Amino acid sequence: ERVRHYQKGDLVVRSTVGKNEKYASAWGAFCEYGIVVDYHAMAAQGQDVSRATIGLMQRVFPPGIGPVEAAVMITLKEVYSAFSRMDISPEDTVLLVGDGPVALSMLLIGEMLGLPKMRLLGQNKKTMALAKAMGAASVHSDLCPKEKAALLSKWRGKVTRYIDTVGLPETIRQGQAFLAPDGVICVYGLRSGEALHMPLEGMRNWGIRFFQWPIHAKEGAAHEDVCRGVLEKRLNPTRLISHLLPIEAYEEGFALIRDKE
Repeated sequence: ERVRHYQKGDLVVRSTVGKNEKYASAWGAFCEYGIVVDYHAMAAQGQDVSRATIGLMQRVFPPGIGPVEAAVMITLKEVYSAFSRMDISPEDTVLLVGDGPVALSMLLIGEMLGLPKMRLLGQNKKTMALAKAMGAASVHSDLCPKEKAALLSKWRGKVTRYIDTVGLPETIRQGQAFLAPDGVICVYGLRSGEALHMPLEGMRNWGIRFFQWPIHAKEGAAHEDVCRGVLEKRLNPTRLISHLLPIEAYEEGFALIRDKE
């Protein structure tokens, strides 16, 4: 009875299931029931909202966006808010490392924002072809030493935003050679290991930042812009969908993910 910002029938993503005596879940998105938090109603009623910031991301989707598109938009909103935090502008030269859903989402968000076309270094031929179709300026194979060397030769010292969507120490380190003065290695992929060793010889005026987890308030702030992009046909979430399965076929779905299909 104290809820103020949700109506029965609203479409909301990122519902959660907290750990309790019966269940344990990282998020809870695959559960039959989940919790949505009315953060602003709690704050207005003087409640402690320090552990309720998830409610800032749990926003209502407008008419015209269905559940399939909304599910994909979780990643698109994460990427949109990360781009804001990376302070990417039309003047930047961007190299994406990786060819998974995040890298492809970055190409779509970059197109929506009117950013210059980005170059991509990947490994999966299927998704690399998708990246090219989605407007990457060029696509290069990380598995071909000759092709990778040619990319470095052309862009050494010229990249202002090197975005690593993989997060391995080696993919992070290789960004140093590409960086322009004041360039930044932006690590989006979840890191591997508990330590990162970077060679510093000859390095001047550069940075490394980690963007490995959405900031609830900033992802929430991206909601309206991303929804508007979809409704105005400037952003098409379904370009990221390869398969559409009923929930009963979840095991098949996880197998497709495992096999990089």
